[in-house]
Amino acid sequence: MIRKYRSVNALLKENKQLRQQLAEARRILDAIKPGDIDALLVAEAAGGQDYILKGANHIYRVLVEEMQEGCATIAANGTILFCNKNFADIVKTPFEKVIGLSIYNFLKPKDREAFAFFISTRTGRFYTECSFEINDKFCASVILSASNIAIGGDTLTCLVITDLTEQRRSERFTQMIFNQAKEPIIACDKNGQIIQANPAAVAMVGGQLVGHDFDRVIPLFREDNGVRIGLNQAADSSLSCGIEVKYERQDGKAFNLLINAGQFNANEADDNLIGYVVTLTDITDQCLLVHEMTRLDRLNLVGEMAAGIGHEVRNPMTTVRGYLQLFQRKEKYADDHEQLMVMIEELDRANLIITEFLSLAKNKRIEPKPGNLNGTIHALFPLLQADAFRFGHEIEADIGDIPPTCYDDKEIRQLILNLVRNAMEAMDSRGSVTIRTYADNQAITLAVQDTGPGIPENILPKIGTPFLTTKEGGTGLGLSVCYRIAESHGARIEVETSSRGTTFFVRFKVVE
Repeated sequence: MIRKYRSVNALLKENKQLRQQLAEARRILDAIKPGDIDALLVAEAAGGQDYILKGANHIYRVLVEEMQEGCATIAANGTILFCNKNFADIVKTPFEKVIGLSIYNFLKPKDREAFAFFISTRTGRFYTECSFEINDKFCASVILSASNIAIGGDTLTCLVITDLTEQRRSERFTQMIFNQAKEPIIACDKNGQIIQANPAAVAMVGGQLVGHDFDRVIPLFREDNGVRIGLNQAADSSLSCGIEVKYERQDGKAFNLLINAGQFNANEADDNLIGYVVTLTDITDQCLLVHEMTRLDRLNLVGEMAAGIGHEVRNPMTTVRGYLQLFQRKEKYADDHEQLMVMIEELDRANLIITEFLSLAKNKRIEPKPGNLNGTIHALFPLLQADAFRFGHEIEADIGDIPPTCYDDKEIRQLILNLVRNAMEAMDSRGSVTIRTYADNQAITLAVQDTGPGIPENILPKIGTPFLTTKEGGTGLGLSVCYRIAESHGARIEVETSSRGTTFFVRFKVVE
């Protein structure tokens, strides 16, 4: 057997080479950990492929490290050869452990296939928004942008990822506020077409809004002068502090709204209009409250006047009527009998007005007792039928199951009589009046509905005002008395009217 011995010099030379390789490996490893290299020597069984090392002082290195985005260099097989610290932060992996991992570890299957195909082409650019799967519990939303670059006969992929996690979180938070806002909020493009509307806006309009023209689907009219107001006018800077407008839905329901609209520009430095943001505050209840308070103030004023002067006027009228009756019996006034009768009738009519006038007195006492409104309606119904026959109308009662409540029977009888007679007098031809009762968790409702022509729009806001009447020979006190009776019982009166008729709703509180 022939043995070959290497000389001492050969062994020393080999040892020196191995020490140099070990020192180089340690230097590379030390550079990888803090991120001080731009490329790496990747060795394979069949041979090695060298990628040039550049020092941390190189300007490219500085730019990459200062980037807000994550940056990485990818080999043809998907191995991460280099990355900056932001990339490591996005994938939530220690920097020294990212190098050598496969980029496919972070991609979902559909994105993995698309990216692999892009790398295989070795040309072009790749851009997509996707999710990086960091672990079983966390995904990062990112924009992935990549380019294939040829270096020394090989192709590397330069990858830049923009972390959208915080942006998406902010968007979800903003969307949550947008969806949960009780006020209708609508976003439009620069042409006034609705591109987004929150649930409150959809509920108010009663249908889908996206894709429709704002001015067409939500026609608005100024409260002060009734003039149509468009989105452009509402968004004018001089008016954007809030404009009171009226809006009527397709089903006839009306809203009083406070509109605030603002223009949205590309940036603060220019006037490049992108769209509008509109907020609609429903102030219908506030307007009704103001109207009701104004009406009650007028009613109380009239009531105080009635209490102060009603009796003083009635007493001398009684004396005058007595003398007129006395004159009727004397023969020398026989030729004036008809004139005296007319005078007595007019005095009786004036006395009736004063009686109704006194009914408005604020200090009028009521005597509420437990009872059921249905019983009062049943007791009154024969009288109401007689009235209907006299007017040539029909009347029916739709009595629901309602709980008992406390009320003054005489006062409520007067309220029902006034409402029903008003309804009958409002209908010219043969019409129909319906008295309805029903209850829910919030109120016991008495409704009187007619089939008349409806209440004129200019009269509706003044309903209940003393001496306001559209009837020839009317006193204008009937509805005022109804409002006073409702107020004394803690009830409220609501009116719905159209060309097909009018309904008065008297809503009594449910007694626990």
